Amino acid sequence: MTSTKHKDKMPFRVTIHVQKDGNGFLGFCKEFPGVIVGEMTECACLKQTREAVREHLEILMTEGISIPEEVIIRNSSKTLTQPTSW
Repeated sequence: MTSTKHKDKMPFRVTIHVQKDGNGFLGFCKEFPGVIVGEMTECACLKQTREAVREHLEILMTEGISIPEEVIIRNSSKTLTQPTSW
């Protein structure tokens, strides 16, 4: 995995997984293993996991910490040129 440092906002693409876990739901993002959210409903879990990913990316960018290259959307004919709407 290669990484790069970013100071400006850039579009990112990550995969969020939400799965049933006991009486609630567990949300996580494979690109950022430390982002894990537990909620009572699937909808709340997806919403909170998205927010956790956003906050995680903001912290990485603010601190100048490397972001995995595979989550950065590059301008090319094979990738999106606009960030996906959350």
